Amino acid sequence: MALPAGWDAKFDTKLQRWYFVDHNTRTTTWDDPRPLPQGWEARVDPRTKRKYFVNHIERRTAWEDPRPPPTPSAANATQQLQPQTTAVSRSVSMSPQNPMYLNPQPHLPTFNTAVAMQASGPNFPSMHTQFGQQFAPNSQIVASAPAAVAPSAPDLDMGDVSCSASSASVPATQQDGRAMYLKILRLAITDKRISPEEDKLLRELRKQEGISDDELNVMLASLGITMSDFDDLKEKGKVPIGMCCVCLENPTEFIILDCMHLCLCSDCQEMIAKSGKCPQCRAPINKVVRAYM
Repeated sequence: MALPAGWDAKFDTKLQRWYFVDHNTRTTTWDDPRPLPQGWEARVDPRTKRKYFVNHIERRTAWEDPRPPPTPSAANATQQLQPQTTAVSRSVSMSPQNPMYLNPQPHLPTFNTAVAMQASGPNFPSMHTQFGQQFAPNSQIVASAPAAVAPSAPDLDMGDVSCSASSASVPATQQDGRAMYLKILRLAITDKRISPEEDKLLRELRKQEGISDDELNVMLASLGITMSDFDDLKEKGKVPIGMCCVCLENPTEFIILDCMHLCLCSDCQEMIAKSGKCPQCRAPINKVVRAYM
């Protein structure tokens, strides 16, 4: 996940923490400027003033940032990788019997080819080169062994193989987006409510994937509910602040640990404690305690 234009990430060795440099405004911050993954939201615990993260898709909370570690700038990356490259070169020079090269060598034969993966058999894929040759790749990398076995030409030259792969991320397909939409719906039906945050995420996914009214009706029917039931779930999710999220009638008096949701009244707390999951985030319940305010 790349940083926005004009931003850079650096690592504080004393605090063992990443910080971010905004070259546009010449300021630094501890807060990651990258957007959160789809379905996540950042909040601040009012008691500890500590930031935590809400996963609306799986209905759970976490203290850990769901974003991957930042990638430093090219200059910083070069400085960090230089010692590793030197170590690799040193280890290569120490193995004259089995030489390895970081760059192409003019005295060795090389060839370039483009490969594409396709299913071939129940347990392994096959590869096709741009010349139409088909290969079944070995399951292990063995020095001085054939890199692949061609069905039409089993007697291949022996030799080691060097491979490279792109690190570019693959965008989510439309099928992935619809699967996420269905997953949120299933959780909502289980919990018998759709929170405003989940409703917003569902609307964004529906717009992004182009789900029509007819397609939505088919999805809901596959889950055993109607459009009217869907609207009722959204209404139940609109819980007034300070009201129990289960009965929607009594004021909240009990806090769920460890997720810290203040969402239960005295009539509902015992039943929810036995269920073992928070009705708001579905996190495991460690304890339910009364709040004194």
